[in-house]
Amino acid sequence: MKKNKLLVLIALLLVVLSGFYYFKKSKPNKDFIVTKVANEITVTSPKYKNIIRTAEKNIFAYKGEKTYGLIFVNPDNTFKVVGELDMIGHLTQGLILIKKGKYGAIDFNGKSFIPTTYDEIYLGENKKAILKKDDIFLIFNSENDKKLKPLEVDSVYKVNNLKLIFIKNKKMGLMDFNGDVIVQNEYDGISSFIDKVFIGEKNSKYSIYNLKNEKLSKDYDYIEQVSNNVYKAGTNEIGKYAFISSTFSSDEKYEDIIKIDNTYYTGSYLNEENVDLFNENGKIKRDLKKDEVKKYLEKLLKKSDLKKMK
Repeated sequence: MKKNKLLVLIALLLVVLSGFYYFKKSKPNKDFIVTKVANEITVTSPKYKNIIRTAEKNIFAYKGEKTYGLIFVNPDNTFKVVGELDMIGHLTQGLILIKKGKYGAIDFNGKSFIPTTYDEIYLGENKKAILKKDDIFLIFNSENDKKLKPLEVDSVYKVNNLKLIFIKNKKMGLMDFNGDVIVQNEYDGISSFIDKVFIGEKNSKYSIYNLKNEKLSKDYDYIEQVSNNVYKAGTNEIGKYAFISSTFSSDEKYEDIIKIDNTYYTGSYLNEENVDLFNENGKIKRDLKKDEVKKYLEKLLKKSDLKKMK
């Protein structure tokens, strides 16, 4: 009989303790107040003034005195807080780069995806990443990776979610997030913006190259980017600009190359009022007066609008 009473008491004690644990675990967070009006979510706080909505409508970031945090709001207005962070990075491909002593990544539900044990992390598409730990670079292809494959490079720089610049034996090249080489490391320098083409430096001379590693222009002493895949370049000997794109290159004869909108550019002659009008594929019209450019562009726009209507 005494033994049965003892078992009952133990059972009751376990129930009380588990209930206390559940209450403690599910205790609401009073630092934040979540409201939803017509599917519009807002988060306010009596403790934190700096709360901003991220690119995801249900994820908010906040800043304390010395640390940062993230609030993940569920459809039922409950929420999860990931706080005491040293840094919050960009949201990309379903992951958020964070730093808590070391770098790691969490998913859009606030769940740890890459543990905060790395010196550097570069996030790519489809939740791939390049990790650095103890001066060794590693290829991360999925959260199920148990043995990360080493990447034999000296350093890497992220270009976008598809490409990285890598340095090996003091030369630069391009690779993807699987560690596969796109362009061999044979450059002294590579431009940070890369789409169809890039600026490559060899022996203090600059040229335009495509992703097949084909040279598209002659060597110049300087090249400046005007917009995506469009550049102006020149030599010290001539001292003027050439217009260069992925498909076209002009002579060095312009005082300047200016972007007008997302399609058209003008090249102006030194000490003259005349300009040439370009798009990425080459020269559209030459020897226009500067006040004629606007009229000519309006004609081109009207033609394109008529084609769309047909």
